[in-house]
Amino acid sequence: MADSTAKPIWVTTAGDLGTVPENEFYQLTLEAIDDVTQTDADLKFKVIAGSLPAGVQVTTQGVLAGVPQGSLSVQGVPQEVDDNTKSEFTVRAYNELNGSQNRVADRTFNITITGADAPVWVTTSSDIGNHYDGANISYQLEVTDSDPSSVVEFSLLTGTLPPGVTLSTTGLLSGVILPSDDLPGDATAGFDATGTNFDEFPMDFSSKGSSKNFQFTIEASDGRFAAIQEFTMFVFSKDDLTADSADILADETDVTVDTHTARTPVLITPAGDIGTYRHDNYFAFQFEGFDADGDPFEFALTSGAATAFDADGIGFDATGIGFDRISLDLPPGLVLDQDTGFLYGIIPAAGLTETVYTFGILVKKQAGVREDSSVELGEVSSPLTFYTMTVIGAIDSEITWVTGATLPNITNGDISRMTIEATTASGTELQYQIASISPTGSTVDGMPDTASGNNKLPQGLELMGSG
Repeated sequence: MADSTAKPIWVTTAGDLGTVPENEFYQLTLEAIDDVTQTDADLKFKVIAGSLPAGVQVTTQGVLAGVPQGSLSVQGVPQEVDDNTKSEFTVRAYNELNGSQNRVADRTFNITITGADAPVWVTTSSDIGNHYDGANISYQLEVTDSDPSSVVEFSLLTGTLPPGVTLSTTGLLSGVILPSDDLPGDATAGFDATGTNFDEFPMDFSSKGSSKNFQFTIEASDGRFAAIQEFTMFVFSKDDLTADSADILADETDVTVDTHTARTPVLITPAGDIGTYRHDNYFAFQFEGFDADGDPFEFALTSGAATAFDADGIGFDATGIGFDRISLDLPPGLVLDQDTGFLYGIIPAAGLTETVYTFGILVKKQAGVREDSSVELGEVSSPLTFYTMTVIGAIDSEITWVTGATLPNITNGDISRMTIEATTASGTELQYQIASISPTGSTVDGMPDTASGNNKLPQGLELMGSG
């Protein structure tokens, strides 16, 4: 090509290149010509400033085979973005002379990626199922939202949830389903209220609740778009579990013949860890229960008699529990009050230990038989709910560090001969290991939070057990 001082001339207009949907293939050819040859045969292109949308690439080759070099292909699949996102970038068209850029012309462009997506429901209408009144439910509704940082919130749009059930903004349906009608216990079928000419209660068997179908619509919104889903939940009233009930048919699959009319009490306190506590201290923690029948209930540590730990008829480890139900796996010094649900007492000194205790709690109706039921109430109990608690002994107070907190510097590539040292009042030989501590330095009862974070030595160094 003849030497010339003329610059390339852009054909593609500067500025907006349009709006492109995310996750769809996109391709565009930027054009310029040489001012001398009036062709693009010797031109090359490159991005010199700004940024392209994520997932979009730039090449200096022609889009189609046989197309002369000098056309810049902007192509790719734009990645997910939270909202409409504009990217601005500058492209240089140039000739090369002896391996260097000779004549150049720069032009700035922008492209917009449309990104906001509506949430998509994962939970279907049938997923939440049917339930008995008095049941303690906890069901997490699920949606997907491909926008990376979208926060989806749930709300009740129309309809009514079963009484006692609430919907959180995170999509958790939870609560104890209360009887729908909640009539007083002394309601009499067809009873005429004094001074009135109508029946105070329906001409039917007086009950605290009736079976009912609940329909409701829930909205999931990320603040820009929303998706709705309709749900139905049929709540069977335990009062309808009689042979003459017209609400429950023989071919009903959700109700079995061994289901009794007494509502099972529930343990409200969520399963899991109840905390970490110091030894040699007073302790009190209350478990909470609820009975939709209003019957008195008590707390127990197993499925046998209240406050006993032997399971009736079981003399071996129960599968799936992970500990022997015959032994009381509580910290020493603690007892469970069967009437109030308080676990309380004095945790004795535990020495240089840290122990995790696992135990199960249930609630059961107090023994007796109601007038409207032949069920032995003392046999009506909730499933076992399992909890853990950690007792920390003097593991941090009986040890004295000899080595200071700041260690000497070491040159990269040198061999480390550093040691760390600590002593105990008893003279016990110590072993050393790297502790995993929270990067925020948070503590649990004055001790480092070991549940999160990483505490690492520099690469190449290793802490021996001897220090």
